[in-house]
Amino acid sequence: LNINGKVRQKVVIVGASFAGLALAESLWDQFEVTIIDRNDYFNFINTTPRCLTTDGHFDMTTMNYS
Repeated sequence: LNINGKVRQKVVIVGASFAGLALAESLWDQFEVTIIDRNDYFNFINTTPRCLTTDGHFDMTTMNYS
């Protein structure tokens, strides 16, 4: 329910990379937003090679969605 007591429409976003998260942020005041992604965390993919060679770097470049 929104502030006026009306049922909010639902939106499902598949993929939670930059575009999916930006879309969710722009919609969540107006809709009930559900994001579906294969991971439960966001990973800045450009840092993947460094994650393979530097201990602890993966933890610095990821963020749990919750």
